[in-house]
Amino acid sequence: CNGHVTKVEWALLSVLYPTLTRAFIVAPEGKPEPAIDTCKGLLKLYPNNPMLENLMGEIYWYSEDYGSAILFFNSVIQRTPYTDHEALKAKQGKGESLYMCGRYDEAIEFCNDQLLLHENDEELIDVKMKSLEKIQELNEQTQKANEQTQKANDAPDQPTSDSSQNQ
Repeated sequence: CNGHVTKVEWALLSVLYPTLTRAFIVAPEGKPEPAIDTCKGLLKLYPNNPMLENLMGEIYWYSEDYGSAILFFNSVIQRTPYTDHEALKAKQGKGESLYMCGRYDEAIEFCNDQLLLHENDEELIDVKMKSLEKIQELNEQTQKANEQTQKANDAPDQPTSDSSQNQ
């Protein structure tokens, strides 16, 4: 098993991919373990298979384990030609994962780099725009908090009722 997949195996994987994804999404309490175990077994048969690695990334993404999702998406990105559909899918997954775990600056930089290769990709553009909006929102919240702190610091000290009675 060298990671190369025959046409029959590819057809089987094409059927398994959406089935496993749906099985995880509708799994009781969203537990990813059965889908992860199944994918790990398939990855032993077909190591470095970009479709299976993307599936693992998606399962981790749906279970909100964005760090693990990024690892699988990176693996696909590093070993798959950029023109391959699975490479683009991994890039979209990585961008969304960076956004979801609050790494907005990194998400923007990653999307900018990838948009040089995939100019009009709506998902990459969407992640970039959401990240920019989130950064602006956080900056505005920080500015408001700083202004409130400054106002509190500039306000004259008010005598307390205890201090005025003691005089």
